[in-house]
Amino acid sequence: MRIAIIGHNLWGVGGTVRTIYNLAHGLAPSHDIELVSVYRRTDTAAFNAPRSVKVTSLVDGRPHSKDRKSEEYYRPSKDVPASEELYSQYSELTDSRLRSYLTSTRADVIVGTRTSINLMLAEHGPESAVRVGQEHSGHQTIDPATRAHMRSSYGALDAVVTVTEADAALVRAGLDLPSTPVVAIPNSIPAPGISTSTLDSGLIVAAGRIEPAKRFELLIHAFARLASEHPEWNVRLYGSGSVVGGLRDLIHSYGLDGRIRLMGSVQNMGDEWTKAAIAVSTSDAESFGMTLVEAMRAGVPLISTDCPTGPREIITSGEDGILIPTGEVEPLVKTLHEMMSSKERRMELSAGGLRRGEDFDISAIADRHAQLLSRLMKSRGFRRIDLSRAWSTLPVPGRRPGAISITATAAPGAALTFTVRSSSPRALKNAHLVLRSNHSADQVLELPLAASSSQHVDVDSKTFTNDAEWTIELRGPHSQDSDLDWHADGRSIIRTAAAQGRLRHVVPFMDGDKLKLRSWKRNHHTEYS
Repeated sequence: MRIAIIGHNLWGVGGTVRTIYNLAHGLAPSHDIELVSVYRRTDTAAFNAPRSVKVTSLVDGRPHSKDRKSEEYYRPSKDVPASEELYSQYSELTDSRLRSYLTSTRADVIVGTRTSINLMLAEHGPESAVRVGQEHSGHQTIDPATRAHMRSSYGALDAVVTVTEADAALVRAGLDLPSTPVVAIPNSIPAPGISTSTLDSGLIVAAGRIEPAKRFELLIHAFARLASEHPEWNVRLYGSGSVVGGLRDLIHSYGLDGRIRLMGSVQNMGDEWTKAAIAVSTSDAESFGMTLVEAMRAGVPLISTDCPTGPREIITSGEDGILIPTGEVEPLVKTLHEMMSSKERRMELSAGGLRRGEDFDISAIADRHAQLLSRLMKSRGFRRIDLSRAWSTLPVPGRRPGAISITATAAPGAALTFTVRSSSPRALKNAHLVLRSNHSADQVLELPLAASSSQHVDVDSKTFTNDAEWTIELRGPHSQDSDLDWHADGRSIIRTAAAQGRLRHVVPFMDGDKLKLRSWKRNHHTEYS
């Protein structure tokens, strides 16, 4: 498969960016992968892509770039809703560049990785490609006005992917997408490249954005209660954010400046987790909980609050970590004391975490994505459609003037529509589409075309009255043109509910480089059984 994955800023840092690169590493050995970044703001990317993966940007946001001299760069976006979290970073320039990419890409599959991109993918993505929207933020954290836009647009996507089953349930209930599957696939985390924790360091480690929702102060309060009883233990907090100053003051108030250290942000937490003897997460909310899996893969026993959507799908409490109530200090004090006092208990949880962590390996998660994408592609018709030859509204490099692209799209009970495009309208002058059935009772159909660069030709549902296979030809001066492309799109058949009773169906499919149709008249379509 040719798979394009679109991110907001793939030159930056963050959990979503890291997840995108991990997915590229997992899919690249078996598929043609392209990473597309809406923005590029630095010369060097924080993460490395596989050698075979092309990484491109649509808008250059670096200082002194040509794009930053464009007036469009500073005009607000018209395609991204103002309620979207990163709306201020989108512009008329990002609108036009992303639309242009979506109409020109020859990818079989296009994957968006945040709501703003998914909305544009649903609106402007080519119907010739499978379109998947990944949601890395918890659904309930998205602004209600943005969720309203999602509700009206996401039905055009072939699938929505969340990182937890709990969030998938929220998306299903909140967006009401009867024909668009919502699937949970967790983020992937590679195994650390160094030895796992020895569990002897006496270090308690926590990591994440230093923001109120992460509740790092709970760990400080709990450790202050245990510090004198366990003088060999210390705490390291990794990350940056708006409440660093408040945490520093709290640490100082307890007189623990030398034992609880604010370490700032680091590029590779894997190296830091292996130094830990205990890992702690005190969050009120998590969209997934990548730090939990990182700690597991480093062999560090976990303590985590049982906050919504994330930890409970990663940790089986008592086997590969411990879940405690959210927002409470006493359970954290009790559980920390038990772990600090027993290396045997730490070893048991470490072993369980290492086993569980293998479920999130890059290859395992990439395989789940590949299986989903393969199912989506196969569901578009009874035979494999050559999506890599998708038509585009833009001229295709290397093709000569007069090239013609014809796509057949069908829907239950609504017969057939041919979309005909040509870079030269004169190429279609006096041309006809000719449909021939292998059933003796069916008549030959001749559909006249207009001398137009883009047109739709509808065929009435009453035409297809028998079980038959139809061949299609273009009759006219360019009927033998080597630049004539046929394409089948079975999307609307799959996504539209079947009518009851005796119904007519027609399904377009590719037979080699030939476009054909299969028509039925029966009580229900096999795609719905």
